[in-house]
Amino acid sequence: MPPLLHILQNVSHPGALEPLRRFYDGPASSFRVFIDDACGAPGPDWRRTWASPRQWGLTGEKNWATKYAAAGFLPRMVEQSPFVTPDWRAASASLVVLFARSYAGGPALMQQQCLQRLRQRSAAWRATNGSRHFFIFTDSRGPRCLDGCPKSTPNSLDVGFLNHHVIGPHGEPRHCV
Repeated sequence: MPPLLHILQNVSHPGALEPLRRFYDGPASSFRVFIDDACGAPGPDWRRTWASPRQWGLTGEKNWATKYAAAGFLPRMVEQSPFVTPDWRAASASLVVLFARSYAGGPALMQQQCLQRLRQRSAAWRATNGSRHFFIFTDSRGPRCLDGCPKSTPNSLDVGFLNHHVIGPHGEPRHCV
């Protein structure tokens, strides 16, 4: 049982705590996440630089502390959780490490390059065709083309992009749906 449940035990009604116990003893007991850094963006040192990665362009370091930090913060937090596994075969899901703002061309180009690199370098990706992979796209466009429409439109660079899971602040505009 996680430490949180021990803390809640003394301040919660037993009936309210029971569903949490069943969850942690059931589905959560086998749930594992693999951190897939096969994109190589920002590279193998992301664990050291996650809090202040190199930023490209005029924005410099000032924007990383805002919404863009989720690209580093989420993999870092998942890595420290009891649910992480170094073996992709034991994982229920994979989290892609990608700091797209660190590179010229930014999110629009790095998202595409990351997909190509995962196809080439990641055994976890190839085994599931990316169906268990989650991307963190904190930029305003996220998984969209330069015209603002989702990358599943016929004019997009990668028509299969929306077959993958995306964590981000973007909604779908009505004219593109």
